[in-house]
Amino acid sequence: MRQHTKYLIILLIAASNISFAEGQVSSLFRAASRIVVDKTLDVNVKRQRFIYVNLGLINTEEQAIQHDELMLNLFEDTTFIAKLDRVETFSGTGVGWVGHLRSVEDSQVILIVRNGKLTGNILLPDILYKVGNSGNNGLHTIKEIELSKAASELPKLIPVPVEHH
Repeated sequence: MRQHTKYLIILLIAASNISFAEGQVSSLFRAASRIVVDKTLDVNVKRQRFIYVNLGLINTEEQAIQHDELMLNLFEDTTFIAKLDRVETFSGTGVGWVGHLRSVEDSQVILIVRNGKLTGNILLPDILYKVGNSGNNGLHTIKEIELSKAASELPKLIPVPVEHH
């Protein structure tokens, strides 16, 4: 009996360490309890959901630096850990959290907080997630856009001439 108790205690300690380690990365989004379905989804949008944003994680430059990793729980089946590369400030009125997704090559995360509202893009090689304010009591949306079907959603790149000396 003691042998089983010993193993049970070791198992419980190991499990508590795992959940403690996972708890170190703060979740940026939480599901909205009341969801209004928008029947006029753009054809490029594969799916969307309504969420509230934990703005206290990145509302100021200090908060953004402190939270150098964020859990982006975009959908129930889609969660990433974002890693901070740099913080940008905008004339004292806004903060930009710029980073990438851990373990996803060629990914980019740009989250901008201004006046209590979040706008952002989470870019993977084949998918774009757009986060924006829905204009209703702090409610935000996350939209999943397949890039192969949505060339119009991509930012337009302007060629910059290079001078050769």
